[in-house]
Amino acid sequence: MKYKISNFLLVLFYTCLFFPALSLANSSWHWLTDARPIYILPIACVATIAIETIMILKCAKIKNSPKVLTCVLLANLLSFAVPYILMFCFGTPYDFKGMIENTPSYTICASYLVMTLLAEIPVVYFMLKNDTDNKLKLVCIIILCNAITTLLVTIMERSVCVGSW
Repeated sequence: MKYKISNFLLVLFYTCLFFPALSLANSSWHWLTDARPIYILPIACVATIAIETIMILKCAKIKNSPKVLTCVLLANLLSFAVPYILMFCFGTPYDFKGMIENTPSYTICASYLVMTLLAEIPVVYFMLKNDTDNKLKLVCIIILCNAITTLLVTIMERSVCVGSW
């Protein structure tokens, strides 16, 4: 099982390396549709939290549903904040509203999944590791449910929001 996880992470790393989000230097992001990713955020949040909570409860066989829901909420809040924290740390000419309107900060791609996993795995794992019999299975479930929800949000976003550099 350890080889499957390491192979998955290796493939994920190479996917991000060879298929990054494309951008052009010295240009600005322009939305081609009226819809923005922030508009579908409430639907994406509810779906993500529900799917992740149910998968962790059922697959990891954890009985404490309020604790699982709390962990998933905290982890998702952290992963939501990471792009904005990084933009502020590395400097941005925009305020919060400007970042939402003028940057594709939530254009979902493979690197977003990696960022989400780096933010969510530690939170969920360390809060729930004592509530499960199989810690490795818990990590695998966290990875799987985040991959599923990222894919679903990607499909939703690409169907509704279109933009380009």
